[in-house]
Amino acid sequence: AVKVAWFNFNQCRCDVFFLDWSEYNPPYKGAATEKYNSWRASTLAREWSRKQTMTRVSPGYTVSLALLVLHLLVPWTSYLPPSQGYKWAVATIAWWSSYVTLLCCRWVVDRVLGSPTAALPKICSSVGLSLLVFEEEHYAHYIHGRNDDTKDLRSIAGPLAACRVVCAPQLRIVYKQLSMSIPALGETETRQSLLSRFLAAFFERALDGLSWVASERTVFERLLNVELNTREAGNTSTLLYDPDEGTPSCFAVTWWGEEWSLATFEAMLFGSLMMATDEPLIAALVTLLVWQVMMRLRRGFGNRNQREKTDVQM
Repeated sequence: AVKVAWFNFNQCRCDVFFLDWSEYNPPYKGAATEKYNSWRASTLAREWSRKQTMTRVSPGYTVSLALLVLHLLVPWTSYLPPSQGYKWAVATIAWWSSYVTLLCCRWVVDRVLGSPTAALPKICSSVGLSLLVFEEEHYAHYIHGRNDDTKDLRSIAGPLAACRVVCAPQLRIVYKQLSMSIPALGETETRQSLLSRFLAAFFERALDGLSWVASERTVFERLLNVELNTREAGNTSTLLYDPDEGTPSCFAVTWWGEEWSLATFEAMLFGSLMMATDEPLIAALVTLLVWQVMMRLRRGFGNRNQREKTDVQM
């Protein structure tokens, strides 16, 4: 429970930015002053908001199947000693067997129809906006938003279109300064425009003193989900990519990336309620209630953080 609360807290305070490529190379004079809160930014904001609490398996389906499994196990459980430990074990087995079954079904559906995570890069590409999410102070996730209207901005392609960014300290310092800057009296350029032009120039390698190199994550780094190697020093950032990864790394800061912790918490909650009440229906209803409350809180605080960091109304 502590870990679930902690990663939800961190996810609701991470820096989020929508990089507008039209600000970097405006098609006509004065285009850079176009209002950032446009339909393109709103479209991406709504899509990113919907992905925050998306999981591979919904607890609603898991609870329903777990109740069915418990009903089928009634003849067998009648022979077990009247022990609280046995009740907890049976409930946990019913939950995990249901979860694994649904997870396998979801894997088959994703193989046939495609993963729902693939929609986010398509949205970024269609609206011409890149998504940058900071998981840590100097560690971010990036989805490159390019479309047919920005054919001259093609230097980031292939696996680098969705990658991790190990930021140089100077890059993060400038980013924080621009994100907190307030336009002077009479200036029409917003901080979003300044940040878009700065980050676009960085990814296009058009900044003196701030550049990046591409690097592939090792097998151990992908398995353990950590960075084991020493990256570039100085003001050179590193763009890390997973050549065989189909899900963008930015989902690490959503429930999708923490689903194992969430599923474990839900299984423990369901088992504890079964042990305390000996009523499968009550345990199921309370588990669903806790999930709904947690999801609404996560969406509410996450949307508020997104509005504060991007100035985009959904």
